[in-house]
Amino acid sequence: MKRGIKLLVLLLVLGLLGGCNLLLSKQESAEDEETAAADEAYPILSIAAAKIEEMSWVCNGRTDVFDFSHRNGAWEYIPDTAKEPDNDYISSLADIFATFNAYRELEMPEDLSLYGLDQPYLTVDLKTADGDFTFTFGNMTSVSGRRYCTIGDGKVYTVSSSAASAFNYDLGDIVNLGE
Repeated sequence: MKRGIKLLVLLLVLGLLGGCNLLLSKQESAEDEETAAADEAYPILSIAAAKIEEMSWVCNGRTDVFDFSHRNGAWEYIPDTAKEPDNDYISSLADIFATFNAYRELEMPEDLSLYGLDQPYLTVDLKTADGDFTFTFGNMTSVSGRRYCTIGDGKVYTVSSSAASAFNYDLGDIVNLGE
């Protein structure tokens, strides 16, 4: 009889462990699907580089004026048109916005300071014939290394940090200052 009770208790414990294992594997599967979905980028805005008439930015609290206009197929440094900018590099920056992708969307955030958007790492302003656009990049996310970003639609997105890092240069790296 004791042997039967021990066997029954052992079977119950084994059943409970199997049930817990099944439950945990389903939870891990759901988390894996959520993580995979967060790793898939989707477009939130598309601005053809050829449509950008002006592009300016402030990066990382710098005092440099990054202000360029696109005329006759070439970029000009607005503060001093005699100084020649690196047209290829500025064109590559404009190309970032041809298909601007996000990985995650946070609707109507209450406190932008939680994302570093009250004192942004980078603000990029674009002027096109279709309107003006402002991209504001804040802190990096703690897990994925992406940046929080707003595009003026009331939402906060996580975007590739390389989009913001591409603007982190000194003016002399982009414009021949001739000094």
